[in-house]
Amino acid sequence: MSAYALNKAAFRSITKTLAAEFGPRGIRVNSLSPGPIDTPIYDKHNVPQDQINGMADSLPSMIPLGRFGSSNELADVALFLALSDSSFITVAAIPVDGGFAQV
Repeated sequence: MSAYALNKAAFRSITKTLAAEFGPRGIRVNSLSPGPIDTPIYDKHNVPQDQINGMADSLPSMIPLGRFGSSNELADVALFLALSDSSFITVAAIPVDGGFAQV
């Protein structure tokens, strides 16, 4: 988990740095911080199926919205950031996590 946390912190830092560097050119830089999203990631890390099932059963109770998110929900936020509707948003780290990291 320490490597995972380190990556998240580095990603937030590079978002800030790039936004400051490219903002004067009109380039916006934002990042998405996904929470529990229903993907096959755990299968790819050789996590035993019983552990995956246990986590899948217990995690929703820790998410204020009570469920895993979908990749489509994450994509919808990314699409919003690509549209002119978000033209005054930059350096944002938008949590797409059902409130998981916020409470």
